Amino acid sequence: MASEMRKYKKQGRAEAKEYLRAKKEARLEGQEAYDEFAASVKQQKKDFKARMKSAEGEEKRGLRKQKKAFLKRKRRGRRLISWFLVLALIAGAVYINLGPIKTAYSVYSSQRGFTDSDREAEKARTAGRMLSEEAQRDSMVLLKNEDFLPLETGIKINVFSGPGIDQEALIEALGDKGFSCNIKLSRAQTQKKRFDLETIENRVRSLLNGGEYTADWTKLGDKDFEEALSYSDLALIILPPEHSDLLGETMPVRAETLRRVLSGFDKIIIAADPEIKTNLSFINSYESIKGAFLSDTKGFGAMPAIADIVSGASNPSGRTAFTYSGNSKEEAFPLGWGLSYTDFDVKLSRFVSDYNLITAEADITNRGSVPGKEAVGLWFMREGSASGMRLLCFEKTKTLNPGETERVTLSVPVRDMAEYSEKEHAFILSKGKYDIAVTGNAISAKDDGDYITYEVSTDVKYDNDALTDVKYSDLSAENGIEEGYESIPASGASNGLFLDAMKGLSYDDPAWGSFLDEFSLDEMITLVSNGAWHTEEILRLGIKKTESLCALKGIEGAVRKLDAVDYLSPAALASSWNDDLAMELGRAIGREAKAYGLEGVYAPDTAPGVLSDDPLLAGKIAAAEIRGIQSSDCAAFAVYSKEIPGSAGDKTLRETELKALEIAIKEGIPAGAEVPSDAALIKSLMRAEWGFEGLVSTKKLISSSGNILDMLKAGSDIFFDPCTGRVSDRLRIAYRNDPAAVSNLLREAVHRICYTMANRMYIY
Repeated sequence: MASEMRKYKKQGRAEAKEYLRAKKEARLEGQEAYDEFAASVKQQKKDFKARMKSAEGEEKRGLRKQKKAFLKRKRRGRRLISWFLVLALIAGAVYINLGPIKTAYSVYSSQRGFTDSDREAEKARTAGRMLSEEAQRDSMVLLKNEDFLPLETGIKINVFSGPGIDQEALIEALGDKGFSCNIKLSRAQTQKKRFDLETIENRVRSLLNGGEYTADWTKLGDKDFEEALSYSDLALIILPPEHSDLLGETMPVRAETLRRVLSGFDKIIIAADPEIKTNLSFINSYESIKGAFLSDTKGFGAMPAIADIVSGASNPSGRTAFTYSGNSKEEAFPLGWGLSYTDFDVKLSRFVSDYNLITAEADITNRGSVPGKEAVGLWFMREGSASGMRLLCFEKTKTLNPGETERVTLSVPVRDMAEYSEKEHAFILSKGKYDIAVTGNAISAKDDGDYITYEVSTDVKYDNDALTDVKYSDLSAENGIEEGYESIPASGASNGLFLDAMKGLSYDDPAWGSFLDEFSLDEMITLVSNGAWHTEEILRLGIKKTESLCALKGIEGAVRKLDAVDYLSPAALASSWNDDLAMELGRAIGREAKAYGLEGVYAPDTAPGVLSDDPLLAGKIAAAEIRGIQSSDCAAFAVYSKEIPGSAGDKTLRETELKALEIAIKEGIPAGAEVPSDAALIKSLMRAEWGFEGLVSTKKLISSSGNILDMLKAGSDIFFDPCTGRVSDRLRIAYRNDPAAVSNLLREAVHRICYTMANRMYIY
C-alpha cells in the first residue's frame, strides 16, 4: 500500500516538473504559444477533477497525494523566494543594528527631509522639464533618410519597442501629431501580469541575474504579426540602450523578433538610443529601413521628441557623439555624423594662424526650405597619418531660417595638435603639413572638406602644462608621494576660529594653519571618513553638515526616489554638440538641487564612453555643465566612474583616458571630484599639473587587505564608503602604526575639505 502511495507522489512530482518546463518554453515562443499552453492546462485540470470525482477508496487517496505532490513541486520556487525575502529582512534588521551597515543606515537616516514638494521645488522642476524637452529635440541625430521623413499626417504606424520603453506616452505623442497607431499591437507587447507571487519570483530572479524584468516585443506571436501587417506596412522600431549585438546570438528570441520585423514590413523607421553600444550597420543593410535616427528613450520629453522628428515639427540638428561601428573595421556612422531636413552650405571665409593660435571663421547658410540648426567642427590631420581626422573644437548655430546665414568662429591653440611622447615626457608638434577643415563629421572632413594647410617647419616641444606651467612628469613614477613625515602637527588648539572666518581666503593663506590646529584627531577622522553623499558637522568649529546627491541624469535620491526631473542621458546631451545647452541643463540641475536643500551634486561623468568616445567633445560638454551647475550656487563634483586601466601608458592617459576629466576640471573648475584613488591621477595630474585645489572623493571601499595610508597618500580627501565605521576604524589603526604620517595626511585632507566648503559650497 505504501509503495502505491509513493508511486502517486512520484507521478505528481514528475507532472509538476513537466508543467514548469512546458510553461517556460511557451513563454519563450511568444504569447500565442503561451495561450495554447494555458488552454491545455485548463483542460487537464478538468480531466483530473472528473477522475477524482469518479475515483473511490485507495485510488482517490492516491490522487490526492499526487495533487499535493504536484502543487508542492510546482510552488517550490515561490517558497524559496518567500523564505529568501524573509531571511533577508531578518538579516538586514540584525545587520543594521549590529554590523558595519549601522553606520551607513545612520548616514541615510540623518539626512534631513529633502524639500521636493514646496513651491520653489515645483518651480525648479517646471523649468527643468521645459529645458529637458528643448534638449531632447536639440540632441536628435538623423542617421539615414531616403526622402522618407518626415511623414505625412494621418499615416498608420505599428510601434515596436525593446524593454523599458513607455509605449503609451509615445503613442499619445504620435496621436497628437495626427498619426494613428496600432493599439492592439501595443497592448500585446506591454500587457502586464497581475502582481502575484510568480511576478515577484521573476523580478527577484531577474535582479539576481543582473537584468531587468520588463514585458516587451519578444512576446509577440504569429497572430500579432499578421494583425500588424494588415494594419499598416509601416513599422517604427524603438531600440533602448543595448551593449550586445542586436542581431547576434546573445539573446536569440529578441534577435529573431527584430529580424522578423525588419524583413516583414516594407517601410521601417529606426529610433535608437544614443547610449546603444552595438553594431548599427544593419541600418544601411536593409532596404526596408527608410529612415533612422538617434533619440534618448528614457528621459523626460523623449517620446514627444520622437513624435516631433517623425512629423517634422522638429528638424534634427544633433551629431553622433560616438563612432558607431559597422562590420569589421567599417564605420556605419562616424563621429559627428548627422543629417537634416534642410541643406546647409558651409563656407570657410577666414583663416588666421600663428605659432600659438589657429582661428577659422565659417559662414553657414541654410539653403533649404525649412528652419534648422547646424553643428560644425574644426578637424585636423597630419599629412600621411593613418589615424584619421581629429576634432579640435566645435560650434553650433542658432536656428537659421531658409536663406539666413550665421558666421561661426572656431579658435584653438596650436599646441592642441601635438601628441604626447613618453620618451620625452612632453607634447611634440611634429614637423610637417597639417590638413585643417571646417565641416560636420570625420568622414566629410577627410574626403570632402575645404582644406587649409598649416605647415610646421620644425618640431615644437611643449614641456610644461599650458595652464599652470608645471613640467610634465612621468606618471608611472607616481611623483609627489611623500614617503614619511617627521613630526605630528598641533591639534586641539583653542584659537577662536570658525569656518565662516575662512571664507574668501586663498588656499595658502597662513590663517588656515591656525584653523587646522584646532581639529582633534577624532574630528579629522569624522570629517574624512563620513563622506557618503554628505560631510559631517563639527559645531565646535562652525562646520555645518552638507548634503549632495548624484545627478548624472537628473538628481537621484540616496534613500528614496526624489521627485526630480529625469533629463536626457549624457550620450544624448553630447549628441547635441551644443555646450550652451549643456550649461543651461547644468543650471537647471543646480536650481533643482538648491530648491531641494542640497549643497552639491555629483555630475557630470567624464569617464570614457559616457558622454562621448571623443575626449574633446566629452570634456567640453562636461565643463559647460559644471559651469551651469555652479552658476546656480550649487557645488559640482566631476565624476570619473571607471577604474583607470593599469596597463595604460602616459600617452593613453593624457590623450584619451583622462583628457575629458582634464578639460572638465580646467575649464569647468568644479568644487570637487569623485575619482579612483590613484596617485598618478590625483597627486601628479590633478594637484601638481592641473592645479586643482578642490576636494577629492573616492568610492573605493576599504577591504580587509586595503592600505588606507596609501589611499591618503594618493590624495583622497573623503572616503565615499557607506560603511564609515569601517573606514574610521582603519584610520585609527593606521594612526597607531604611523601617527606622524596619518595625522599630517588627515590635516591636508581636512584643509581641502574645509577650503571647498567655505569657498565653493555656499553654505555660510
